[in-house]
Amino acid sequence: EVRESRKNKIPRLRLQVGDTHFFALLDSGAGRSLIKTEILQRIGNQIKNYSTDAPVELFGVDNTRLRTRGTVTLEMNVLGDDLLQDFIVVDRINEDCILGLDALYEHKFIIDGSERTIYRVKEDTASSPAIITRQRITIMPFSATVVESEGEGGKLPLNITCYLERGPGLHSGLRVDPFVCSVNDLTVFSVVLINETNEPITIPKFQVIGRMEFGRTEKECINFCGTEEQSSIELDFSENLPPVMAEADRTSLIKFLKNKSSMFASKADELGKTGLVKHHINT
Repeated sequence: EVRESRKNKIPRLRLQVGDTHFFALLDSGAGRSLIKTEILQRIGNQIKNYSTDAPVELFGVDNTRLRTRGTVTLEMNVLGDDLLQDFIVVDRINEDCILGLDALYEHKFIIDGSERTIYRVKEDTASSPAIITRQRITIMPFSATVVESEGEGGKLPLNITCYLERGPGLHSGLRVDPFVCSVNDLTVFSVVLINETNEPITIPKFQVIGRMEFGRTEKECINFCGTEEQSSIELDFSENLPPVMAEADRTSLIKFLKNKSSMFASKADELGKTGLVKHHINT
């Protein structure tokens, strides 16, 4: 079950540890996964490993230090699979649990923002086809070469995802970017080899560029939706401006900041729900 709540309808993932059920927020802006102390107390003897040492110091949106109780390893059931995950135990957080980048990368979660849906790429034991150069290729400095696949095969079902695992021994200055395009109503898998150095790079004949990995995606539909309106807090910007500033500039800046107040979070449960969204996409 994926639950979404509050005014922004943020999806949450249902987790189970032993007989204990709770919900987790997937947060791609969090480097480490967190769990609330109260949830850990409910889990009881299902804890795998527990240490009182916390690897990092955590701070809230108001720059107050959060009290950490240590780290714990839990075997959680999510989307039908039992997965091991490390958490930092934290007092007084609004969510039961937060799955950060460590969980997203390790367990291959996918967040579909358009449908507000969470997927997970599942491992498949099928063979991994290799993409191999059939002739020697030289790529000039700061240029790119497109390598296209040959041959014809069966169509993959819609719930199969594929990605390219970089081949061993490739030059460190060579970037490998896979993409899929359509040519004459046929789907063609192509790889762009980009030389990011100031010297030519030569790829020998029969060099493995990469291997295709396939995975099955599991989709969980959102079956609960609720809304909650929260009153905003009036922010005082004047106290945080430099003291040496012309009064006219100070007045104009305060007016501008108040008009853009929806971009700022004034308390912890407003994080991720402001009008300011920043994305970093490697292209």
